[in-house]
Amino acid sequence: MLRITVFMNGATRSYQTQSFKDEYKRSSDMEVYDAVISNINRGYAKVITFKDVFSNVNVSVSPITCLIEVEEVSE
Repeated sequence: MLRITVFMNGATRSYQTQSFKDEYKRSSDMEVYDAVISNINRGYAKVITFKDVFSNVNVSVSPITCLIEVEEVSE
């Protein structure tokens, strides 16, 4: 599970997600997240999308407009 903290326009939002789990076989959540960021850097995608486990809300974040901090947490 990943804890994603987004800093944008003076506001801070924290999310926890399992959306990156099992997207690629035998990869950790952080490795999959890194692959998503790489796809954005290459121009294949523009946003990071995931579902927050606590609020059950779908979240889309543009890494161009904010600072994103990610860490792995135990489930």
